[in-house]
Amino acid sequence: MLRLSIAIALVALSCTSYAAEELPLGILAVKVPEAAVAAVKFRDAGKPKEFLTNALPPKGSPMSRMGREMHQIADDIYEFTKVKGLTYFAYTHNRFIQELKGKPAPSRFNQVASEVLACQDKFPETDQQKLIQCVTTAVENYVPKTD
Repeated sequence: MLRLSIAIALVALSCTSYAAEELPLGILAVKVPEAAVAAVKFRDAGKPKEFLTNALPPKGSPMSRMGREMHQIADDIYEFTKVKGLTYFAYTHNRFIQELKGKPAPSRFNQVASEVLACQDKFPETDQQKLIQCVTTAVENYVPKTD
């Protein structure tokens, strides 16, 4: 638990740095999912959402993309308490990969939650490859709604 606390503290520090805004998407595609797994572990250990968000700059204040992503992670994992670490990791990572490819990507978990959670129900975390592939497909198949 101490290592997780240190990881969240380091992420929180990077959230207030304007230099972190300049992190390439490729780096964010690794760092954000890692932070998401740590956040899920805190949630599953019974920590309240505020335990994560109090370490971040307030919503609406100037912050790096990493900070905005951490707020989004907290919102998502506490809204969708059923989502597991590996599932959310795969979702987050693939969301960035889609963005890197210049393809549509969900901006919120709730846009693909039913498909992603269906993957989690179908494939246990012990079957990582199939679970990750299923989540990848769900994110790749995302089509933005047009009004």
